[in-house]
Amino acid sequence: MPTSRPLSTDPQRLYDGENADETAEGWPAGTCHHAERGQQTRQGPAGLGFVLVVPTTDLDATWRLWREEGLTVTLDPEDVGWARIFYGLDPDGYEVMFEQFPG
Repeated sequence: MPTSRPLSTDPQRLYDGENADETAEGWPAGTCHHAERGQQTRQGPAGLGFVLVVPTTDLDATWRLWREEGLTVTLDPEDVGWARIFYGLDPDGYEVMFEQFPG
């Protein structure tokens, strides 16, 4: 795991510079849940790496609705220990993570 350190405010340092193999959070490249999406966020416009997290009480119903609407799923539902999650892209291409907590 990366150690805590200040983040650069210079996007060129993150995308083209000495740390081009790292994401903005300092994680090694390729640790994104979806490799192609990880590459796009490093090359795309500012804000593309932002992920909106939306809690839901019925993850499976939310996932079905997301698919029925024809929206892209980048990670199918899975248990991650603290919650069940899935990732998708909204119509503008921004990433959304839905989470359902146990209980």
